[in-house]
Amino acid sequence: MGISYNVPLYSGGRLSAQNQQAKIGYQLSKQKENSDLLLLKEELFKLFVDIKRYDQTIKARKAQIRTAKKNLKLISARYKEGLATYIEVLDSTTQLLNAKLGLLEAYYSRSLSFDRIDYLKGKTR
Repeated sequence: MGISYNVPLYSGGRLSAQNQQAKIGYQLSKQKENSDLLLLKEELFKLFVDIKRYDQTIKARKAQIRTAKKNLKLISARYKEGLATYIEVLDSTTQLLNAKLGLLEAYYSRSLSFDRIDYLKGKTR
């Protein structure tokens, strides 16, 4: 028939060493995969915690804005009556603007967290 196959009588342990190397390589790749999965889960967990924290920050900033608006209204009325200085009006306005900036920063940070979650899940917009 013309088909022949040579089988070495002695391979010097080369075949079993190659098998062991293949097994070790497989185990290392599995460990790397498990490690990557664990890191991914950990990052997702941290992002969910951050989102909850940003929600609380947003509530606090909204309350701060309401208070700053009331304070500005009061200081402005006092200024019209001559009972407050213009510096106090400016300070009150600064407090209101800082509260609004903090609210925008919280919304932005929360949005970044949602985008990162979508990225980790493989979704693109």
